[in-house]
Amino acid sequence: DEVNYARCYTLMTGYGDREIPDWEGGLCNSGALQFISNEATKKSGGQECSLVTQATPGFTRHLYGKYGKDESVIKKELLNHLSGIVGGWASSPEWSQLHYWRYSRAQKVLNAPYFELEMDDAPLALVGDYFDGNSVDSAFCSGYKLAHQWINKYGK
Repeated sequence: DEVNYARCYTLMTGYGDREIPDWEGGLCNSGALQFISNEATKKSGGQECSLVTQATPGFTRHLYGKYGKDESVIKKELLNHLSGIVGGWASSPEWSQLHYWRYSRAQKVLNAPYFELEMDDAPLALVGDYFDGNSVDSAFCSGYKLAHQWINKYGK
């Protein structure tokens, strides 16, 4: 009950053999978009130009409240903002896929590396991105710290 998550629309778009931009990704100062990733820069050679765009929590709430689950309208809104940042070419992808993340990023986090229940029969623990942060790195560190603790505690 102590952990809250922000919601986020993520739009994946592909542009076929269009020239791949020379940037990897970036944080946006827009009220609508928070991050754009150039997916083709993650792998070498033969990749189509493709982007992943994440809306801000506030804009996601706005879109969800105004349009519900009307994917075509939400895609159009996101493409409009994307093209305003990277250029008009981004408004006409060859393909697109929209995903609604109900639990995208922890807003209220727990100030501990993990949660452990000490039981004689079987230990039980929780790890995740909501411990000491709200990112993939936080999730990794949470699991790593628990693993280190259990190696010391139960290892022989």
